[in-house]
Amino acid sequence: MAPPIVAATAGAIRGRLLQTAIGASLLLAIAVSMTFAYRADAYTPERPLRRLARYVHDVPVGQSTWEVTGNEPGLDLSLSAAEAAKWRQVSREDARSMSPLITPLNSPFMFRSEAPPIEAPVDVAASITSRGGETDLEITIVPRQESLAATIVMPPGVEPLRANLAGRRVGMANRWRATFAAIPMTSGIAFRATVPAALAPKLSETVVIVNADRVGTPDQPRVPAWLPQTHTEWTVLGRWILQPPMRSAGG
Repeated sequence: MAPPIVAATAGAIRGRLLQTAIGASLLLAIAVSMTFAYRADAYTPERPLRRLARYVHDVPVGQSTWEVTGNEPGLDLSLSAAEAAKWRQVSREDARSMSPLITPLNSPFMFRSEAPPIEAPVDVAASITSRGGETDLEITIVPRQESLAATIVMPPGVEPLRANLAGRRVGMANRWRATFAAIPMTSGIAFRATVPAALAPKLSETVVIVNADRVGTPDQPRVPAWLPQTHTEWTVLGRWILQPPMRSAGG
């Protein structure tokens, strides 16, 4: 748009010499403005880059990882050289190598690194009771921090005859699951389901996925120190895959 504007402005001025001078000045001003715009920071504290960091701990498998995603190709984390070397860029196809129970992240640029295990912020217990031709499953989940959600995932091929939470088959694993958001701090929750007694031996494969909007204890910062925050706004998520041992009621 700059050339037409310069031509129209200069053309409205009488005198060839004056037109030339005005046109050159306008072009110079536009060139200077474009230079400043090009050299200005793409992101500022007022207009930050939005990125996501997710911690996933698959306890039964014994694997824990951090993932960082965003719309920019650089990793740019506050890490030592040795720690930074542990990170690798992964494609969207590689992102599916995470547990099939966890929805893969969808972002143009994704990086992943192994991480030390962090304890899940909940206490989980499970028990089964058989009676007649049916078996009752009960899982209690008591949070140790606020704003937690939990998803109960039944074993492959097991769908409850009855359950106190609505659920359905979803996800890559195609397993029946039910989710409870915002678990009460004071009471926790109890999930109850009934399955045919013939499927009782499979109930030990039941999984609980805990979802949090922070990683670490409540007295720690919501955003870990190794995530730069000057020009970046972070969404931090935690996912824990737990497989509570089954206790026979009365035993």
